[in-house]
Amino acid sequence: MKNANGYNESDIRKDYHNLTKLLIEKNMTITTMESATSGQIASLITDTEGSSAILKGAFITYCNEAKIMIGMLFCREPTIMTKWLGCSIIAVF
Repeated sequence: MKNANGYNESDIRKDYHNLTKLLIEKNMTITTMESATSGQIASLITDTEGSSAILKGAFITYCNEAKIMIGMLFCREPTIMTKWLGCSIIAVF
C-alpha cells in the first residue's frame, strides 16, 4: 500500500536491504547525514543483519552550520546518490 507521498514502504525497505547487502558484498562503507529524514535512512540500513560492518556513523543535523562542519570532516570524493527519499543524499566511500 502506498503512503500519501506515493511510496510503498515495503518497496523502500526492500531497496535499502538490497543496498546494504550490496555494500557488504563490495566491502564498502557508508555514513549518513540526514536532516528532514530524521535518521530514517540510517534506520533502514540497520534493519539488515550485518549492517554494522558497513555503517560507520549517522548524523542528524538541522542547522546549516552543523551540516557544513560535518560535511567538511567526512567528504573525500564521495559517490553521491540522490534517488531515494526525495532530496536525501547518500555518500558512499
